[in-house]
Amino acid sequence: MPEQIRMSRKPHVLALLASLFYGAVAGVWILFSDRLLGNFVRDKAQLIQLEIYKGWAFVVCTGILLFFILRQLLAREEQKIQLLKKAEELADLQRETLEMMARSQPLKETLDRLLRGVEALSPDMICSILLLDPDGIHLRHGAAPSLPEAYTRAIDGTAIGPKVGSCGTGGVPRLAGVCERHRQ
Repeated sequence: MPEQIRMSRKPHVLALLASLFYGAVAGVWILFSDRLLGNFVRDKAQLIQLEIYKGWAFVVCTGILLFFILRQLLAREEQKIQLLKKAEELADLQRETLEMMARSQPLKETLDRLLRGVEALSPDMICSILLLDPDGIHLRHGAAPSLPEAYTRAIDGTAIGPKVGSCGTGGVPRLAGVCERHRQ
C-alpha cells in the first residue's frame, strides 16, 4: 500500500496548531512590516496607501498558499477514498467467492469469477490458477479468463518442478511460484 492512511494527530489538534501558526505569522508580518514601512515612508497618505497594498499582497500570498495546501490535502483524501473503495470491492469479491463455495457452485465458475474480479480491481494484471492433479505431479487448468486459450491448453498437464518456470515451481511444496511479469 502507498503511504499510511491514518494521521499522526487528531484533526482538531492539527487545525488548532495550523491556526495558531497562521496567527503568529500574520501578527509578526503586520507588526514588523508596518514598522519597516514607517521607517522608509514619512508621508502619511503614501504610508496608508502602501499599507493597503501590503495588506492585499499578504491576502493574495496566503490565499495562494492556502490553495496549494488544500489541493494537497484534498488529493490525499481522494487517494484514501480510492484505497477504501478498492478494499471494499475486494471484500465484496471475497464475500461473493465464499458464497459461491458455500452454495457448492462448480469450481471452474467460482475460480473464473474470482480471477475476473481480481483483474477488474487491478487492470494491469492477468491472472491464472493451476490446480495440482491428483497424481501430485502435473498441473491442470483451473481458471484464466484473460489468457489465450491456446496458452492455457499448452500449459495444461505441465509437470511440476523447481526449474519449470513459475507455474511448475508453484506446484512444488515449500517453493513460491509467483510471476510478476511475463514477456510476450
